[in-house]
Amino acid sequence: MELHADEISADEIRDPGALLAEVAVDHPLREGLILLVLVENGATEMAVRHVEALSVDCREPPRDGSSKLLRAATRRMPIPDDAFPIRFQVVTVIVRPGLTVMGSSELNRILAWRHSNHLRRATTAAG
Repeated sequence: MELHADEISADEIRDPGALLAEVAVDHPLREGLILLVLVENGATEMAVRHVEALSVDCREPPRDGSSKLLRAATRRMPIPDDAFPIRFQVVTVIVRPGLTVMGSSELNRILAWRHSNHLRRATTAAG
């Protein structure tokens, strides 16, 4: 479902389905895949600027080094150093069967993101 820019905040994605379709053109969405997608202006024009596949399978339990893996992958992304206005965000795409329900594996990945500080340059001037 596409949302209009005036209905969503700047940190949301206007059309998640279109984002997935654009990513799938160059990165086939196979079960187990985890992608980090750098999106510019996700609430308006929504342009994919970079995609990086993680070297882990989402069907396996997250490992202890998940935060370090996420931090390293995000630091390789071409996120500009300018902080304002915030134009870039990193979207995590997890390809798995089933309903979109938050399970323990997803919770562990969210905690790994929280500890990775992955948006340091995307949301603040601090690098």
